Amino acid sequence: MPLVIFSSLLSLLFTKKSFLMCLLNLEIMMLSIITFTLLLSYSKSNTELLNSLLILSLSACEASLGLACLVNMLRTQGNDNIKSFSIIKLS
Repeated sequence: MPLVIFSSLLSLLFTKKSFLMCLLNLEIMMLSIITFTLLLSYSKSNTELLNSLLILSLSACEASLGLACLVNMLRTQGNDNIKSFSIIKLS
């Protein structure tokens, strides 16, 4: 499991073309962290299970916020290239 986390982190660092690919790498990282904590909490008390459910709800909020930013970026610019994204528009 930690191998999946580190590989998605490396992929996130080297993939800077598309905003969608960055979101997918973040989602893979969050899902692998959740499954790792669920596997660790299988033999322990219910507090770790509640913590993993909290992380799952936070990752769902992160995914919805990322998709909302992606839709807004596609509507305003027409593509999801990170290089074309600029906060300050030059005239």
